[in-house]
Amino acid sequence: MVLLFAILSATPGWAQDGLTSSQTRQDRRFGSADLMLPDFAPGSSADDDLGVQMILQPDARYEPFTVNAWAGYYFTDNANLVEEGRREDHVFNSLLSVSWLPVIRGNLYGEATLREQTFRYNALSDLDFDAWDAGTGLVYVLRSLGDVSVFTRYNYAEFRDPQDGYGDIYASHSLQAGFFKSWVLSREQFLYASWLSDVALDGDPGYAERHDHSATFGYRITPVRKVKAEVFYRSAFLDYSEQGREDWNHAAGGSVSYNFTPNLYLSAYATFSGNQSNLNVGGDYEAWQTGLRLGGYWRF
Repeated sequence: MVLLFAILSATPGWAQDGLTSSQTRQDRRFGSADLMLPDFAPGSSADDDLGVQMILQPDARYEPFTVNAWAGYYFTDNANLVEEGRREDHVFNSLLSVSWLPVIRGNLYGEATLREQTFRYNALSDLDFDAWDAGTGLVYVLRSLGDVSVFTRYNYAEFRDPQDGYGDIYASHSLQAGFFKSWVLSREQFLYASWLSDVALDGDPGYAERHDHSATFGYRITPVRKVKAEVFYRSAFLDYSEQGREDWNHAAGGSVSYNFTPNLYLSAYATFSGNQSNLNVGGDYEAWQTGLRLGGYWRF
């Protein structure tokens, strides 16, 4: 019960550098964990102006597959996500995701993503869990609006307890829709904004079922070759299907990454997250996380 609450009261969030422990647990969405960009973001005329693409070799071929993997270790001052009785801990977590983005016609793309994450706590091993999700949908790029990517998709997610023979903690079916937009300021920096609505179709157990609506804003700069820095802010409204519970979740953070090669990187990050609930269900908390992550991403 404690683990389920920790997972479901967490920020659905920065699937991205600087991800918090709490955010990752509820982030049952798609997204490039190292780039703060969706795995399925199609190419655009502005790609050469974005810092990440600047270090890649040009290739005229479209590459529909993306593989993203990383392993990280971080410290959190509130591993159990509570207002009182906070427990510090160190956590190892990893991610492996595969996305396919085939061109259907013109600016319309199909999308399919499979992702798995693991979390292992040092002292609070009862909080260990694995999370995986799979989804498919459509992405359309509005070139006339500066390459805004809009999407809709179906997603299935499971959280499983490795201490209980991988028994289910929570499972959900949902429909997702949203958009992603970036504004290139120069060859070294850009701003971005995104919106995501995740509407639950079915959740088990039912009291944990909810609808999430979130907005994210960020800034990235590549001051020198192979180095990028990023800051972000995210706000989410969590509308639970039962008991009239409504939560507001906020997260902010930053990261600095170094690319050893165009595909391999090391990043350091720090994030802060907070949650406020309208019901006295122990849903209020604040937490800091800081850590390192070694990862890679490949397109083919």
